[in-house]
Amino acid sequence: GFVWNAYEAAAWTARFAELVAYKEAYGDCLVPQRYEANKQLGRWVKKQRVQYQLRKDGKTSQITEERIARLEEIEFKWKGRG
Repeated sequence: GFVWNAYEAAAWTARFAELVAYKEAYGDCLVPQRYEANKQLGRWVKKQRVQYQLRKDGKTSQITEERIARLEEIEFKWKGRG
């Protein structure tokens, strides 16, 4: 349990840092799902939106209020492009 949680937390923090760098470069957090420069980041952004929707719908979700707040601080949009 704990080792996985520590790994998952570190991975989330690393992706979040990549998202901050993306925003600094492009001016938004709308990472394309098939972002060639960092495919993992594109998938991660999609996963955050899915997990957020699950939480909003009262279902089991991996996203926490703290993570939601951190994403909203950098103006993350819960709806993607289109």
